[in-house]
Parts: sequence; C-alpha cells; structure tokens
Amino acid sequence: MYSLKVLAALRFYVTGCYQRPVGEQWGISMSQTSISRCIHRVTDAINNSMFTTKVKFPMTQLECQAANEIFASASSPFVAGTIGAIDCTHVSILAPKNNESNYVDHHGYHSMNVQMICDPNLKILNVNAKFPGARRVMPRSFETGNHNTFLIGDSGYPLEPWLMTPLPNEPEGTPKFRYNEALCKARNPIERLLGVPKGTWRCLSRQRVLLYDPGFADRVVNACATLITFAWAIKQPILTIGLFMIPKY
Repeated sequence: MYSLKVLAALRFYVTGCYQRPVGEQWGISMSQTSISRCIHRVTDAINNSMFTTKVKFPMTQLECQAANEIFASASSPFVAGTIGAIDCTHVSILAPKNNESNYVDHHGYHSMNVQMICDPNLKILNVNAKFPGARRVMPRSFETGNHNTFLIGDSGYPLEPWLMTPLPNEPEGTPKFRYNEALCKARNPIERLLGVPKGTWRCLSRQRVLLYDPGFADRVVNACATLITFAWAIKQPILTIGLFMIPKY
C-alpha cells in the first residue's frame, strides 16, 4: 500500500491533473479523498525527512572550488569566485482566502514567487517558495561562508558583498560593460534550471494551477525540487527511484 501511495503522489506531480483523474488511472484505482491524503502524506514526508539534507547551502569547500572553476571557464575572470547563481520563477496557485491581492503577480495571475540557487551543473542548492507572487524575493543574507566566493544574480537584486549583480548603464566597450557581459553569460545555469522543475513536474507549470493554500503549495515546490536534486545526485531517472528514496511515513 505504501508503494501505491508514493506512485499516486508522483503521478500528481508529473501530470498536474485533478485528484479524481489521478485516482482513476490504471494501476492506482483510488478515490479522490484517498489521492488527497497520499499527496499530503508523501509531500510532508519528503519535506520532513529529505528536503534539508538534499537541498542545502552553503556548499563544502571542495564543491565551492569545483563550481568556481566551471563558472570561471564558462565566462571570464570577471566572475572568478562565483559558486552559484540566484533567480526567481512564478508557480501558479489557487487564489488564497487571506491577503489575496498580495499573490497577484505582474502577469495578472495568482502565484508564489519561488527563488532558487543552483551550481553550474544545475544542481539545486536552495529553494524559497514562501513569498507571494506580487513580492520580489529579497534575501537579507545568503553568506557563502567564504569571503572569496559569492553568488551572481540579475539586476532585480541589490549589490551585496556576497552577491554580484550587473552594473546599470555602462558604455559599450568599457571594462564594466565587459563585466556585465561576463556576468550575464555566467548566469546561464540558473536561467536553464528554472524551466527544469516545471518541465519535469507539470503540477508547477503555468498551464496547471496548484489548488492548495500557499503553505502547502510551498511544500509541494520543496518536494519537487528535492526529488530532482536527489535523482541527479545518483544519476537515475526520478520515477524509477521514487519508491526507494521517499521515506515511509
């Protein structure tokens, strides 16, 4: 029965379908209420037992060195010391009952503004899905643990000792303009990563809507990010290892 619960939750993550059609699919055969319980229990199990151990930042010294070398080789010495890239994406949700206007993003729909950090190999290092769509995620501190390393972000973030961002309105051909070009090129991994969870787990895509309150929607995002990170770490397809990676609850 445990394996059937996990498969039901994974099926929901993958398709983003309503709960009743998930339960009616071949091999599952559950009621809508049973599917709902499966999704909640599996999602909570992943958040409580796996999320903080699989999606973690800062990195070890060896991981920092390896990431730094890849970022430097991919762009230029302007971004030497980079160990990660940071950016945000929107995940559509059901309009919440409280503070509804805070969740209407600039696209005009209700969403969570999800911030992610990744290394140059697209490994997810950090996820923050607690902010409503109308707000820009502005982390107060994300100290890397080493003053010689930092993150890189776009112009929506402020310049910080631990965060390098583009310099506005720099004349073409100047050293600062070349710095902007190198930084934008080095940010390529995070731009690519933001599409991976939505492409893998259709429940997070704009064409689907997470029909949950923001608190549980946050946990679904965390669960999806955890599954991707763990599958990449052991180089196995996500669905084939789902039954062995999710703890019993």
